[in-house]
Amino acid sequence: MTEQTLFIDGADQAIVGFHQRCGEPPVVIYDYEMLLKHFMNEGMSEEGAAEWIEFNVVGAWCGKGTPAVMYQAKRSHIEEILDT
Repeated sequence: MTEQTLFIDGADQAIVGFHQRCGEPPVVIYDYEMLLKHFMNEGMSEEGAAEWIEFNVVGAWCGKGTPAVMYQAKRSHIEEILDT
C-alpha cells in the first residue's frame, strides 16, 4: 500500500480541500456532485459516472493517501445515516 497523497487524474476542479492527521499523508477531498459533473462532461451518463465514483473512489483503498469523497448534507441527514 502507498503512503502518498493520491489524486484522481483530470478532476482537480472537483477538489474542495484536504484532510490531515498526525503522522499520515494528506488526503485529497473531492465533492461528489462536482465529480459527477466532471465525469459527465467526459462523456459518461449520470448513472455511469455515479457507478464509477462509487466503485473506483469510494470503494477503493490504495493506502492512507486514498482520496475521499465529500457528500454535502445537513446534520439531520448525517444523524439519520448514523442511526441505520
